[in-house]
Amino acid sequence: MGREGPQRRPFRYYRDAIALRKNSPALRLGKLQRRRARQPRPVVVYNLTNNAYNVSLPAGTWRKVLGTNGAVDSTGTTADGLAVTVF
Repeated sequence: MGREGPQRRPFRYYRDAIALRKNSPALRLGKLQRRRARQPRPVVVYNLTNNAYNVSLPAGTWRKVLGTNGAVDSTGTTADGLAVTVF
């Protein structure tokens, strides 16, 4: 049974967030641990304001992988308002 209308966006977001967590060891650990492997560490931004926020990320190449509407593949560094964004 497909999701329609206003239910579609939150469903897609949570489905994609769960998939990202399952596929990312750093998001699965459940606690902060030092890691010896040189795997990319995700940056999770929880923007509590109504306005978009331009995130200053550490040096390197970053890609936005989770945005307001679920999974994305973007080079932008903007976290939308009232949203969790993962880079």
